[in-house]
Amino acid sequence: MVPIKVKSHAVKTLLIMVMSASIFSFTGNYGGDVFKIYVNKKLVVEQMVYKSESVKTIQLDESSPNDEVDVYYSHCGATGKGRNIVIKDGQNRLLKDWRFADAGKGMSIKVKDILALQKNKAATTLHLYYLSKEIPGGKLLTSITAGNNAHAKL
Repeated sequence: MVPIKVKSHAVKTLLIMVMSASIFSFTGNYGGDVFKIYVNKKLVVEQMVYKSESVKTIQLDESSPNDEVDVYYSHCGATGKGRNIVIKDGQNRLLKDWRFADAGKGMSIKVKDILALQKNKAATTLHLYYLSKEIPGGKLLTSITAGNNAHAKL
């Protein structure tokens, strides 16, 4: 390879900018927020927040009240500060607000505690939101319905 001699400072700067742009044009979407929802350690929802995906609905089984829902939310690889999981009804009314320490990664809630928030068990859909210092307005993660003998179906 023959070295190129460039004398002009403006040409050198332009050359560096073109090379930098070409290098970064081949990189993927690394980083960003991602969340995962588990029911009894089984992954039922995983989503990268930068993608415009529809909100998934999970169906929790009323016959397994001791099951646990675990939510993991990563802010570019870091755990959020001042984390809350909030359940709202179909009219966007706050039904329950759980607060979690900054130290742990996962946020666990019993299925029975979520399903107890349904007033009309046959027709009510609940909405699970994540809030933190980084996302004070909250992010809708999933909708929840109650099922009969249907462990965490999507």
